[in-house]
Amino acid sequence: MERNEAKENGGINLKNWNIRRAQIIVTYDCNMNCPFCINYKLGKKRKGFIKVSDVVYFLQYLKYVEKLEDAIIVFLGGEPTLLPIESLKEISDIAHNMGYKTEFYTNGTLKEKILELDGYIDFITFSNYGKGILPFDNMDYLYDFKKSTITISKLITKQFFKTFEDFDRFVDEANKLPFNYDFSTIQETTPDFELYQPDWVESKLIPLCENQDVRGNVGAALYKGRLIKLPHVHLQRKEDICTLKLYPNGNLNTSWKNDNMEIEYKEIINELLKKNI
Repeated sequence: MERNEAKENGGINLKNWNIRRAQIIVTYDCNMNCPFCINYKLGKKRKGFIKVSDVVYFLQYLKYVEKLEDAIIVFLGGEPTLLPIESLKEISDIAHNMGYKTEFYTNGTLKEKILELDGYIDFITFSNYGKGILPFDNMDYLYDFKKSTITISKLITKQFFKTFEDFDRFVDEANKLPFNYDFSTIQETTPDFELYQPDWVESKLIPLCENQDVRGNVGAALYKGRLIKLPHVHLQRKEDICTLKLYPNGNLNTSWKNDNMEIEYKEIINELLKKNI
């Protein structure tokens, strides 16, 4: 199927929008209740896990309609490790068999389950909500991973970084770790944004991201060799950016320039299957 045919059949030409990641929100459930999390209120209202069959449809849509061959499939939550371990392995295997790499965000609390995913998930990112350099105490098991690439992601909040000097010292400690270590700032849509966003962020971090294109991120900066994602900075590259998300209820949406569009991706794939794609 040519790309103009795909668009006529419901495709949205994601390849032209320079997408690098496609997201699967596998569940809204979480075993933590972080008040600054954008899922904090939503997760209490919406329940359930993603169905493997919906994942198959989603990956077929990416491959055969949008012709995406190099996107990373990102598993998000809630907390993804609340899914049965076999389901996580299965959907990761399906993605790998279709030529995609997989990425996984976790709070790191379910140690044994996460270790079992070593090698099944290509990139594992741990959210650091603790006071120390590691996400939580007693997390030396991070050194036990042999195959997956490990990243620690620290949220920049007043709780941990009241001053820029606090942040500066923390980065020095992060540079001693043998893992990738990323930082991100609070989303403006986060409840009580002003309570968590440090006063120094805009004056200290925004100048760092000018004229930089770091790992294809919009509004990203490097500080002392560490990536900082700046969702509060509304910068836009020349290319349009699109994020495609599959939700636990099976809905597929894209959010682009604040416009939401629901895609009947299953119907599109069923029509293609009839044509023996």
